[in-house]
Amino acid sequence: MRLLFVLSFIQFFAFSQSCPEYNLYNDQYHLSEIPIVDQGRTGMCYAVTASQMMNYQLKKNGSTDTVSAFWLALNHKLNKKAHWNPDSLSFSLLSWSFSDYFKNGHCDQSLAETKLSEIAKQIELSNYNVVETLEMIWDYSRKNSVFDIQKFITYATKRHKTRFVLQPWQVFHLNRVFPTLSKSSSLMSFFKKNFFQNCSNRNERLDLSKDLKKVARSLTSEKKQENKLLSLLSSQNDKPIAIGYCANILKYPGHRIPGRLPGLSLVASKKCYAHYSLIVGSRNNKISKSNQCEVLVRNSYGDKFWADKSYECYCQNRKTSLKYNCNKEQFNALNEKVLGCWLPSLDLAANTFELNHL
Repeated sequence: MRLLFVLSFIQFFAFSQSCPEYNLYNDQYHLSEIPIVDQGRTGMCYAVTASQMMNYQLKKNGSTDTVSAFWLALNHKLNKKAHWNPDSLSFSLLSWSFSDYFKNGHCDQSLAETKLSEIAKQIELSNYNVVETLEMIWDYSRKNSVFDIQKFITYATKRHKTRFVLQPWQVFHLNRVFPTLSKSSSLMSFFKKNFFQNCSNRNERLDLSKDLKKVARSLTSEKKQENKLLSLLSSQNDKPIAIGYCANILKYPGHRIPGRLPGLSLVASKKCYAHYSLIVGSRNNKISKSNQCEVLVRNSYGDKFWADKSYECYCQNRKTSLKYNCNKEQFNALNEKVLGCWLPSLDLAANTFELNHL
């Protein structure tokens, strides 16, 4: 009996990982200094997540440089090896953009986004919404010989389901400033010429490891997937971890992908709304009946409450900078912002296709 107990004890710790307790927002300043962005519908989560993971490490190393998500995406998409959506900065794998960064060089965010930010300020849109609008103008122009602003706005709103309202004067201004956009044979070459020409031929690399550690999804049980995640969090809890997962879990608690698919098969599946975010903490939720482990996910959907109301989020008061846990019913967007949301580690692991860290 005693031997059986010892074997069971050993087996429990061999196959069950404990839940680490940490929150990178408590690291004094590094994470809080990196702005939370709203990617809109650009699908640039892979570049946003990669750049923020790199920028955290740079700040921690004492560097004043910041890597631009737009440059990461453009630098990657200019590479002919891009596997899908070559005419858009949207949609790719984080590891691919990271690899191309080391092949083609670095461009600091303050240099990369100067003109883009100027245009965004002029038409009162975010950098991401400007890029999305330019992509839609280019796509619309390829299919219509005459550019009608009102018809374009209808097209953009209905077909692309934009989360922001376009005004005719904003579209008119973009067409006036960039008259060659509709005639450009390549959207990527247009972006490089008009926004990122200062980033050409920059061969320096930042002092970051070239070896991006990648943990791919495997055909194992959900519990083993969770153990893999928790083991990684325990060993890497001094830095953000990039996670690629099916974002339906954010809106539908307990969501599962029908059929277990590994890696790229899951990313490409229509059953998975593939997305990237940063893991910046974890906790054992002792208040819940299940006493479950939860992971703090920092997203690129802006600082409003972006998760299902059943999830608790981590918020900050805009005036006092005080940080605390909050729920959707009590959340006030004018007075506070969401820094991240707590998701059950088992549910998140079941929807994960890859994990990356520096």
